[in-house]
Amino acid sequence: MDDVERVLFPSSTVQVGTFRCPPRHERFPGGRVETHLVAFPWSAVMIEQEGAAPVVADPSIAMLYNPRQEYRRHPVDGRGDHCAWYSINADWLANISNGEPYRFASSHTRVSSGLFLRHQLLVHYLMANAHPDPFVVEETSLRLLADLFAADPAEAHSPTATTPRTVENHVLLVRDTKEFLARNFRDRLDLAMIASAVGSSPFHLTRLFGALEGTTIHRHISALRLRAAVGLLLESDWDIATIAHQVGFSSHSHLTRRFTTHFGFAPRQVRQLSSKDLSKMVKV
Repeated sequence: MDDVERVLFPSSTVQVGTFRCPPRHERFPGGRVETHLVAFPWSAVMIEQEGAAPVVADPSIAMLYNPRQEYRRHPVDGRGDHCAWYSINADWLANISNGEPYRFASSHTRVSSGLFLRHQLLVHYLMANAHPDPFVVEETSLRLLADLFAADPAEAHSPTATTPRTVENHVLLVRDTKEFLARNFRDRLDLAMIASAVGSSPFHLTRLFGALEGTTIHRHISALRLRAAVGLLLESDWDIATIAHQVGFSSHSHLTRRFTTHFGFAPRQVRQLSSKDLSKMVKV
């Protein structure tokens, strides 16, 4: 990377970075993208991909680049080209096109207001945290990109198997994932590790798990950890920091924050409930 580009999150699954290139910089005229890359513009710039018509890349769209895509850049905004980008592993992208090499059918796609906000919040989180939670970043990125690709013509043209056998395989894959998580939720996990354990890819597994379970893998793990914490709070005399580490949270404050959001009570409040209080809650 150089003075105009910054990697915010390096990963073998998906990388996230920013690009701020003024018009006079040597890299402004253009270049070549080596991987599947999605760019979310912050400023307006004219992008002319080889073999495609020029596009005014502004914050209403995302630019889509296939591997080895050459392009030229022309100034529109005086600031130059300011954007955030996501570089995606090609092997995992192949899982949304039934194993075939994935290619974007167009140079760009429109970005909904909700998706734009999610992307902005993710980038803000990465810029504000020197040590972001890799699981949160990977899963959020993959879900965000999956939603974006669903609006791209390439996704519509990808063959989609809907046979009973395929549906059954999907159900079994999610079941295997939940079994693996039930055994290992206390450990430090990442998407690549989970996907490898069940014979899938992070991209494919993220999409399937969300579709069949109605929640994210990260939230499912968090729920398992929080419910285990309740048991230890009520049945042990361990301090809260010890409980946090036992169930997979990084610290006392991490557990307390998630616990309070999830249950509406802080861990200490639950532990201090009297038998009378518990009886009232059971009757509700």
